[in-house]
Amino acid sequence: MWMCGAGPPSRCTATRSTLPMARTIERRWRRAAIGFFDGSTVNALTIAKQANEDNVRILIDMVGYTGGGEKANEIFALKPTPHQTSYMGYCASTGAFDYMHSIIVDRIVAPPDFARFYSEKLIYLPRSYYVTDHRQSMMAPAEALKELETAHASGAGLDGVLSPLREEFGVKGGDEDEFLFACFNQLYKIDPVTFDNWTSIIGPREHSRLWLLSFPASAEKNLRAFAKSRKRDHPLRDDRLIFSPTLPKEKYIRRAAIASLFLDSPLVNAHTTATDALWAGLPVLTYPGERMVTRVAASLVHAAGLDDLIALDRLDYVQKAKALAGKSGWRGSEQLRMSRQKLASTRMSSPVFDTERWVRGEERAFAMVVDAAAAEKGSFHIIVKEPRSLQDE
Repeated sequence: MWMCGAGPPSRCTATRSTLPMARTIERRWRRAAIGFFDGSTVNALTIAKQANEDNVRILIDMVGYTGGGEKANEIFALKPTPHQTSYMGYCASTGAFDYMHSIIVDRIVAPPDFARFYSEKLIYLPRSYYVTDHRQSMMAPAEALKELETAHASGAGLDGVLSPLREEFGVKGGDEDEFLFACFNQLYKIDPVTFDNWTSIIGPREHSRLWLLSFPASAEKNLRAFAKSRKRDHPLRDDRLIFSPTLPKEKYIRRAAIASLFLDSPLVNAHTTATDALWAGLPVLTYPGERMVTRVAASLVHAAGLDDLIALDRLDYVQKAKALAGKSGWRGSEQLRMSRQKLASTRMSSPVFDTERWVRGEERAFAMVVDAAAAEKGSFHIIVKEPRSLQDE
């Protein structure tokens, strides 16, 4: 949970925690904030009183109704601050008319036509609403990843580049140049219709496999059994399914670079997983539904400048996947190769990973919230426009 108090936007942020956090994260938050209060060992009333006494102007809920959110909901229900907003943790409207005044979004995750479905007023950021920290927290791509990108961009052979990575990360069997469809989301996000879609995509594509995370491990056997039970023209044999364990962040991103195309799960999109894939240079194919949780990947893919990887519907999703995969090779079609090259060449300049500009956009939004409250203008939607130049920010 975050609290924003009085003062210039760039210095107004103080951080509060309602849950214990890793020490490295806590150290970073303490350095970044003008004040820090650990609320993990006190009750909701104590935290609410502290926020009120500190004259906090904006209280930000980053948990919502997800795990551990009970205390946060109690705090917000006490209405200790003039403005309370929801961000990231709960990817939907809270329905809390009485105490949640706004939600931070962008035009893709919450199109203006959908505003009537939200109990909150919408704060529209100019680019993707989803903040990342890859440029600050992740090391530059490892040499093996650079070599892979160089070989990919030049059209040179992949022998000697892919093999060590496949061996390192346990991608066994299959051809050296096989096409690897991947989805590294938690398995609960995969519904039967989506898995059937994947079967129709992967089944007829020679020398291809589907690569998933064994997360949770107990779901692996269920998915394998489900794949066998489907009576399709092109059933997905057991040897065409790969399950891998979770890994530490940097290894996980290096492993993702081996995949050819990330197939997003439409029912519940990839969020941080999508940003990791894009950072690894792995193109993400998605299609947005109507709910916010089904539109996050489209927001990120759009910000990465890859609108051609956003499908219109399920049929278009299947057709695009087949076209991107092409007929042979790990690289797939020319369009997919170009998408991968674009991700590699714009990694350090992409809006998806421009954390500082995202922060400036959010600061402008909060300044507008505070100004509106001071002028007693009431509650309304806020649209933060993209500045014409850095001097305008």
